[in-house]
Amino acid sequence: MGRMDHILLVVLGLISLRSVLAASKPDCSNPIEIRSQADATSLSACDTISGTLTISASASGSITLSNVETLRSGLTIDNTDSLDSFIAPDLESVTGLLSVRNNKALVSLQLESLGNVDGEVRIRANPHLTNLRLNELDQVAGGLYLDGPFDTISFPNLDSVQGATQITSSGSLDCKTLSPSDDNDNSEAFNGSFSCTNSSNTLSPGAKAGIAIAVIVFVAILAVLIWLYYRRRKRRRLDTATATEDKPPSPATPATPPNNDNSPPSDIDVDVEKDAPAPIPRKPLSLPSPPPPTSETRSDIPRSLIPGIRNDVPRAPPSETDVPMLDSENVHEVSAERDRERDAGPFELEAPVRGVHMRALEPQVAV
Repeated sequence: MGRMDHILLVVLGLISLRSVLAASKPDCSNPIEIRSQADATSLSACDTISGTLTISASASGSITLSNVETLRSGLTIDNTDSLDSFIAPDLESVTGLLSVRNNKALVSLQLESLGNVDGEVRIRANPHLTNLRLNELDQVAGGLYLDGPFDTISFPNLDSVQGATQITSSGSLDCKTLSPSDDNDNSEAFNGSFSCTNSSNTLSPGAKAGIAIAVIVFVAILAVLIWLYYRRRKRRRLDTATATEDKPPSPATPATPPNNDNSPPSDIDVDVEKDAPAPIPRKPLSLPSPPPPTSETRSDIPRSLIPGIRNDVPRAPPSETDVPMLDSENVHEVSAERDRERDAGPFELEAPVRGVHMRALEPQVAV
């Protein structure tokens, strides 16, 4: 009887342990909501989750989902305020919608092993998610919609997108790296429509720095050129003023009377120009009077004949130094030919010619 009781106790213990283990194992077939990292850790026993996996809007910090390889009803990470990172290093396949939208603090989304999405991919309105790397993504059965401040988007192994592809970036994303062309590996990946636009007008920091340096150099060169121009202009003004002060005054040019084309040329003007007289030689200066002899001066002239002994010395005639004379430049001599021409005119001779208007002079007798 004691042996039977022992066996019965062992069986009951095993049953209790099984129930405990069953109660602690998560249900991977129903929809699951993760509120914290503890909830995500409890799912590490599930490699496949059949229900929808949702990250709660109250989740915060960083959440890492390990050992889960397949999600059969999609993944939703929407409308969180404090979630800054979601990491699923082992996730390979998602069936259904993959939605990551309106997460105000999300900075990092790491799905390094994700290769197949049997549905749509919607990653939108995450204001701090600037880099998106889906390096193992191969197949997307639905559409691919990416919208945000992306600087980098990478899916180098993408082979097929069955639906439409719409990519909009407000960051510094270069759409040429994603557009279907012969220059990249995505030339045949997009089976539906494709559009990629960059709505940002901002430049990269390197471009901004280059423009700033170019503007500074241009302004400096312009300032130097303006300074050199005004300096040369000022120097020219100083040189002109100095030359004007050093230049002797030019002689005044006599005014020339206007020449009337209708009036005949004057013979007198022609003669004056032709017979320009030579200037009259200036009169030599008068010699100064000798000084009166003194007692020290020896002279052979008698003392009585020396001027100023008995009477005052007569005043010397004025010289040119005392009385100004006409300058020889303004004194001209009439030529002899002009005198002969003047004498050839009509004149009255003093001859005994009788006429009506003439009468003989009567001699006057002194009384």
